[in-house]
Amino acid sequence: MGIDWFLKAVRAKGAHGEIVTTSRRTAVRIIRPGASPLIVRVKTRTAGTWQAQKSDESPANDDTGADFWAFVDLSTSSKSIYILAAKDVADGIRRATDAWVARDPRRERKGHHAIELDRVAHGRNRWDLLGLPR
Repeated sequence: MGIDWFLKAVRAKGAHGEIVTTSRRTAVRIIRPGASPLIVRVKTRTAGTWQAQKSDESPANDDTGADFWAFVDLSTSSKSIYILAAKDVADGIRRATDAWVARDPRRERKGHHAIELDRVAHGRNRWDLLGLPR
């Protein structure tokens, strides 16, 4: 559902998107006129938070080689897309996981990781990061 909406938005911006099929992760290869392709991980929420993994704190764990992440918000009638650099997403997950482990050192750095809107809000409609018009 969210991936389809994201692909439709990419086409509306004049690019082509195709789902990456070589990973269990949800990612899209974006082909832009006159530019190198980009890989974008796509996360969708219909309520609550977006879900990632604590292991996403390291870009080396991402078999898609994503350059960016797109957070698709279908939780309200005014659908939104937030785009962030993959490194920034990984850094945010690492900082949050560090704080989570610091509260109880017996915790392990694995499992689900919730990403709240306030952590991605600055990426709203940042199509320019992908070399596309806003």
